[in-house]
Amino acid sequence: MPAIHVHVDVPFCTKTEFRARTGMSEGTLNDKIAKGEIPTLKTNLHEAKAGAVYINLIKLAEMAASASFDHPRFQTSTKKLNRV
Repeated sequence: MPAIHVHVDVPFCTKTEFRARTGMSEGTLNDKIAKGEIPTLKTNLHEAKAGAVYINLIKLAEMAASASFDHPRFQTSTKKLNRV
């Protein structure tokens, strides 16, 4: 199997930036954060934006890489893929 390289341009981003990148609604993002599906980093009280929540993009990439993924459009065979 060939190696896959993922480029993460920044280790963390704000919830607003993450929503802009993904198109995810604020409610959906908050639900996924609450369920632990989106890893976050909360700032401490000594930082400029105390209590701000940042999305941990490094951890998210690790979670995605270790998750099993089975989708018919992404089969690894020589057959032609079904187009949707």
